[in-house]
Amino acid sequence: MWYQKVDKQQLTLYARLEARLNKVYWLSTLHETASERKQHTPDLRRKLASAEKEIEQLLSSVNHDMKSLSGKCGELINIAFNYIESYSISSISSSNSKLLCGRIGIDRKAQSVSEMNNEVELEKIYVNRRAALIDEDDLDMIFDKAICIIYEMLGGNVSTDTQGHSPEERLATQFVTAKNFLKHNLSSLRQCCGDYTKHLELQEDQKREFAVALTNDYKELFDTGMTMLTCATHLTAHRHGIKNMFAENPQSPSNFKDYQRKIERMHSRLITVNLMRCETILNALNTCTVK
Repeated sequence: MWYQKVDKQQLTLYARLEARLNKVYWLSTLHETASERKQHTPDLRRKLASAEKEIEQLLSSVNHDMKSLSGKCGELINIAFNYIESYSISSISSSNSKLLCGRIGIDRKAQSVSEMNNEVELEKIYVNRRAALIDEDDLDMIFDKAICIIYEMLGGNVSTDTQGHSPEERLATQFVTAKNFLKHNLSSLRQCCGDYTKHLELQEDQKREFAVALTNDYKELFDTGMTMLTCATHLTAHRHGIKNMFAENPQSPSNFKDYQRKIERMHSRLITVNLMRCETILNALNTCTVK
């Protein structure tokens, strides 16, 4: 794995800063999602303002501490910081625009398909830049590639391509590719998390506890991703009139709405699980001796 040749102190600092940035990403996503789906009460606005303050503090701390990283860790954290800072600014701006429109009684247009596809393309560029520096069997890399495919599906990107593949063929390929990324069993996750933990500056008893907690977080993450993939596949097939090769029964309008609701629930779960994983990492590494 890429981290095996990295100094333990550097890797531990990198893991801490990456967790802070991931927390920024998912707090920003939560901010925007809450402004879309929840009633705009004073309590919600206070909670979102608190999230904005935490995001600002996290970005500031990463910007300060990342100067201590060099080599591959330095390259990776710079790539992540630039993308996630931009993403958070865009998400919070969009969210606050929705809140403002809600307060003055103006309906704000929903995000267009082209806007969503543009966001997916930016995320794919970010994932590919990271992939050029680390192994393809890195758990975060695997999951990020799968979730990009799911977002592509939800953005409706299954039209006939330049190679002449039909929408049915493209959807089937997307499904199989993402499924292969996500079908990790508990044993393989335990092995990956255990190997990674060995290269961090933690006490032996901390390493055992951390590896178990991290394994459980990744298991929940990949299970949530698999459920999202199934729902996204059914939903996309229904939207584009594609004969659903993944279900025995025809998809009715009620099924369509059920999948929409389930995807929303799974997306909320995805946010929760990722924030839990960030806290697992930060709680462990904030107690170590890395400066």
